[in-house]
Amino acid sequence: AIGSPLNMDPLILKKFTAGKAQTNDLCYDEKADIWSLGALCYQMLIGNSPFDAYNMQELVEKIIYIILNY
Repeated sequence: AIGSPLNMDPLILKKFTAGKAQTNDLCYDEKADIWSLGALCYQMLIGNSPFDAYNMQELVEKIIYIILNY
């Protein structure tokens, strides 16, 4: 496993949900790491996840929708 959707950069999530990415061909930079760090810091400071959903598919859809339509 390469991480959980709660902490994963939305652009990487989008590649996985589109079926265009494999673990070994994800090209990402420090921006993805900064996103993950921000999500972790939010969880530690607030005590809740920045995104909430009933299942993993809904979680991924919410993250992608919120970020790409912001």
